[in-house]
Amino acid sequence: MSAIATSSTGFDAGYKTRQFHPHVIILDIKLPDLDGREVCKQLRADTDFSDVKMIAVSGYLSDAEIKELDTVGFDTFLAKPFSSEDLIVRVAELLSVGVI
Repeated sequence: MSAIATSSTGFDAGYKTRQFHPHVIILDIKLPDLDGREVCKQLRADTDFSDVKMIAVSGYLSDAEIKELDTVGFDTFLAKPFSSEDLIVRVAELLSVGVI
């Protein structure tokens, strides 16, 4: 069974991640309460989430900021706006599954 959970704040994302333990997290960098990079760092510091794939999304990052996302633990980045097809392909690549 697959499921999706959503959050509108970084705090809520961290809380739900600990309850839900997803395979993939799609995390906006510009959250209202915490920077998405900080949320990623906090989750990566917990060994229970070392296998979770994390996708950073933003429409407001410089090229230098994008290059630094892997240093905080993100697996990949998608620039906004992006299509649902782009997201599906990226998730499939991270999980090593095919797309139909």
